[in-house]
Amino acid sequence: MLFPNSAKQAIAKAFYDKEVAILEKQEAYDAEGGLVKTGTAIKSTFTGNVRFVSYDENQQEKGIVKDIDVVITCSTDTTVDVGDLLQYQGSKYVVSSRVITDSHMELEGKIWQV
Repeated sequence: MLFPNSAKQAIAKAFYDKEVAILEKQEAYDAEGGLVKTGTAIKSTFTGNVRFVSYDENQQEKGIVKDIDVVITCSTDTTVDVGDLLQYQGSKYVVSSRVITDSHMELEGKIWQV
């Protein structure tokens, strides 16, 4: 049985209250000829639930060893792919994992190093 649309809408209304921007992927060459990735232009935005992640020693002892900084839960119809750049509250993240379920999509991201 699929998750009903009415339930998806209720979840979105209750939890998806943070605005996240999807940034354009841009590449340029620096003065030394090296390829530099930039991402400052906003392509689009979506709303989701944002939570910051840090795995402490206790979790690592249990085998949780993910190298992520943020998890964003959003609607399944949000157009985001692995490798996309996201911005939330001035910080930029690169999407490292995208998992879609019946009710939501979960994006895991790492702080983007310029």
